[in-house]
Amino acid sequence: QYNYKALEVFGDLSHNMDFDTAVVFNNIADMLKMKGFNTEALSYLFKVHNFLEQNVDSYSRLAISVYFNTAYIYIHSKKLGKAKYYLEKALEYTSTNDAMKVKIYYEKANIYIQIKQFQKAKDLLHQAQQHITPENHQVNVKLMTRFGELYVAMNQYPMAETYFLKALKIVQEAGTDNHLEGFY
Repeated sequence: QYNYKALEVFGDLSHNMDFDTAVVFNNIADMLKMKGFNTEALSYLFKVHNFLEQNVDSYSRLAISVYFNTAYIYIHSKKLGKAKYYLEKALEYTSTNDAMKVKIYYEKANIYIQIKQFQKAKDLLHQAQQHITPENHQVNVKLMTRFGELYVAMNQYPMAETYFLKALKIVQEAGTDNHLEGFY
């Protein structure tokens, strides 16, 4: 449960939206999303969407985050068409943000796995791989795990096992210094 009264006060700020308020709204939405309050999170995100419609070029990093958060909620609500739309919008603003490109490709692959378009999912995961470095253990573990999930969905269990074992090897080699325990 969260404090509805405090959020009502923040909600009143949407009439005078500026960049700082938009960032706070995005952060509130992110917190609500993590707690599973997707409807409430979307209401905050859409208030920021309205602000971004007039200011998106000035605040591209905020746009990436807001559109990604919106897509993430739609993925987990099984509204995959809407999720793809918002991932594409986020991708429009990621010209130099390789870390965000990886997240977007990773989540788009998730969508394509769910709708059984496996080759498209595989292509997206390979695209994601091009934007990460070997020392980024967290992202590599997540990517190897998603490849494993892809091959499970394709009923190719030996390939799935190969990728899950790659993920496990990265975890073992990374040790505890790389904060993998906070990754999932």
